[in-house]
Amino acid sequence: MKKLSSFFQILILLVCLSSYSQSSFEQDVIEPLTKDALYTEKVFLHINKRNYTSADAIWFKAYVVKNDNKPSKKTTRLRVELLDTEGEIILSKNIFIFNGAGKGQFELNSTLAPGKYFIRAYTNYMLNFQNDFVFTQEIQISGGKISSKKESNKYDVQIFPESGNLLENSRNIIAVKATLNGKGIDYVGEIVTSENQIVSTFKSEHIGLSKTSFNYEIGKTYKAKFKFQDTLITIQFPRALSKGVILEVDNSNSDSLIVEVKTNNLTLNDSLSRYRLLFHQRNNIIGFTEFSDFDKASKKLIFDKSTFFEGVNTATLFQNNIPIAERKFFVAKEENTTSATIEKVDIQSDSIQLKVGLQGNSKIKNGNLSISVLKIINKEFVVNQDIKIAFLLSPYVKGFIEKPSYYFNSKNTNRLEHLDLLLLTQGWSRYSLEEMINNLNPRATFNFEVGFELSGKINPRILFNELALISNKNIIIDKVFLNGKKDFQFKNLLIYKQDTLKISFLKPLNEIAKTEGFVINPLKKSAIPNFEKPENNFISEEEIVRNSEYNNWLEGTSTLLKEVSVSGK
Repeated sequence: MKKLSSFFQILILLVCLSSYSQSSFEQDVIEPLTKDALYTEKVFLHINKRNYTSADAIWFKAYVVKNDNKPSKKTTRLRVELLDTEGEIILSKNIFIFNGAGKGQFELNSTLAPGKYFIRAYTNYMLNFQNDFVFTQEIQISGGKISSKKESNKYDVQIFPESGNLLENSRNIIAVKATLNGKGIDYVGEIVTSENQIVSTFKSEHIGLSKTSFNYEIGKTYKAKFKFQDTLITIQFPRALSKGVILEVDNSNSDSLIVEVKTNNLTLNDSLSRYRLLFHQRNNIIGFTEFSDFDKASKKLIFDKSTFFEGVNTATLFQNNIPIAERKFFVAKEENTTSATIEKVDIQSDSIQLKVGLQGNSKIKNGNLSISVLKIINKEFVVNQDIKIAFLLSPYVKGFIEKPSYYFNSKNTNRLEHLDLLLLTQGWSRYSLEEMINNLNPRATFNFEVGFELSGKINPRILFNELALISNKNIIIDKVFLNGKKDFQFKNLLIYKQDTLKISFLKPLNEIAKTEGFVINPLKKSAIPNFEKPENNFISEEEIVRNSEYNNWLEGTSTLLKEVSVSGK
């Protein structure tokens, strides 16, 4: 099979496009997906460890990047929160981000019950994409008496046809996933007809994941039977399409991606449909290929992997500009990788001298690193979430990923095969073109946060047309012109806990005028999207600021102030 040197060569070899049809696809699909495309931000928190006591501090270094995984300079404020298993915010902080990096810590205390907690981090702008780019890390806090309440076992079994649909009279590949209380579990299984005839068998390959294939005969119905250690579960397969097109992706070759577009005899006679296979990473378009009909039941297309983005890519199949099938796949580009090495140089009394080096092909002019130092008893510590996972995998995968670090550890020989199996379980449901565009390229409703914003209203009357924000050393930080309006707003303020600010009118020549009073707007509530946590439950929607902490401050509709003291919330 001939390997093609670039993605666009296959377009020349396989496609004969009419100018009208290509223009239609570009106008209806490509342009809406790329028009006014939102900037994307991703975040990773490097925490000092995963297991804490209530007397510990959680130290962390934050990295915020844009879509190409280079530092984001749009945002200077990152929200970091500690949550319990019910989604209640226990602790929260605003972290100053400069050139994509920042740092902070949470001081724990004895009031925290031992158990499981979550650290969550996001910028305000990330909320345009719901929870897709929100960083979440599970930690454990020990100490005290842990509840011995026993959970009832909850099995969850799911089947995922590759590319989203089953097709009659065609070989269908099926991904299988089974969990017990949210964690992968071993099993054996079989696919049977309504007459109990076995057509395929399977067993768990990796933390509850497996796959199998079978030919879906016309008019038949099928079931999948799962046998666990002490439980037998049977689920019904959805009915297959009598007519249609499905995808089969082979990602096993290090240089090439093979996509087989498959159909059945009924669809071969359909000469009115035009198909496009679009490759993209969310709204970042790589390219597409087009064909109008099938001369046989399958077409094999070969693509050079170097043309794809590093990380998770998506192939979406369109029929007459309507999405009908989809498959995600991962592309590793080791040439972009730079590894940090740490060498022990010297030990003197209670000090250890370390030497940090960089290895790899990537040329780095400026680097920003963080190192976690643990006691020697923690030498078997396993990192479950790292920067590669946070930037290349998690933002493009829905739901909880169990043991994500497994897929990036080169010691695991089957890791890439199992990673493809994970992406095979990213089941696709049919959606309209409009729904696809709104999901991949939403309109901006949340802005970048560069510092803080202070807004208010003058009460009872305007004395002068210019308003100033002044430091406690009587230095003018910022000023705004009112133009006859009582509402005012100071933006992009870089202020810290315990800073004191004063608001005053300015007379001509910047002379400060005595104020009669200002009304500072109460803190606004801000809802965070739900996100899936382990055990297949959802953390409930919470407010960033809980009103119970501010009952006294928020009483009435206004507060008269001459000074504003930032309390840290």
